[in-house]
Amino acid sequence: MQDGPLGSCGKRGHLEAVASGPAIANWVEQQLSQGIPSSLPVQRHLTSRMIAKAAREGDTLAIQALARAGNFIGQAIANFLHIFNPTAVILGGGVIQSGTLLMEPLRASMEKHAMSPDYYSDLLLTTAALGDDAGLIGALALARRVETKPTLDFA
Repeated sequence: MQDGPLGSCGKRGHLEAVASGPAIANWVEQQLSQGIPSSLPVQRHLTSRMIAKAAREGDTLAIQALARAGNFIGQAIANFLHIFNPTAVILGGGVIQSGTLLMEPLRASMEKHAMSPDYYSDLLLTTAALGDDAGLIGALALARRVETKPTLDFA
């Protein structure tokens, strides 16, 4: 997305800039500043967790925010499917904890943007069982693996 919002790296056009927790919160804060009604506080720094809670309680703006993020993630997954044709896609991170409010729009978007149902008909699309700890556990596993293998010196 060339003209999209800036990401934390200062560049435009990547998924993090529109579908990460901070991006979702920034979008909601922009909508609130334009007078869009919501149960969310206008003058408070929002988090994606607060937005997900409001969405579960029926807040229309919060539901739209998660659906918007799900749409972008679904498009990205469709592109990923076209390139790699995986049998499984496992999603992690805090935003994924929003559950069906994110996952249903995500799946609909993925199916809409995929070139053919062949790309997703047998696809396992699920969330990481280890939640937010997956990265830490993976780093630990890698560190243990590196400890047990001799290093190669190419100098």
